[in-house]
Amino acid sequence: GRPMPVVNQIEMHPLVYSQRQDLLEYCREHSIQIQAFGSLLHGYSHFLTDPPEFLSEMVRRYDTNGVEYASYNSNNSALVGDLPPPAITTVHILLQWALQHEFAIIPKSSKTERITENVRYTNLAPNRSNDESKAVDFRLSEEDMD
Repeated sequence: GRPMPVVNQIEMHPLVYSQRQDLLEYCREHSIQIQAFGSLLHGYSHFLTDPPEFLSEMVRRYDTNGVEYASYNSNNSALVGDLPPPAITTVHILLQWALQHEFAIIPKSSKTERITENVRYTNLAPNRSNDESKAVDFRLSEEDMD
């Protein structure tokens, strides 16, 4: 017969998570990695600027400094240590949610600054310098994962 798939790419974010439970369970039972297509609310992009209340509340709870984060300038590493921890955004909550569920994610962006900022919120940069390790490391609570 045909070999079992190793990866299943499906739309996956908090708005569809509850509808995918049977598929997620099947994939877990058969060691199939979920790759989250649309992990940044594909098809619901208006929620990134005007998020539903549950996402807004999570952003408020996890934002550690309450100030706007100035775009990280990757060309001037001297600035890294001087920057306050960046403010948590809806995007960071969504990325962290997917990572904690152990979904493979490939957030699309054509802007270097956005990619750099998103990596600061994840452990995707294994060779971070001490300055870069001042990234905001946070984990969502079990309650927020459901």
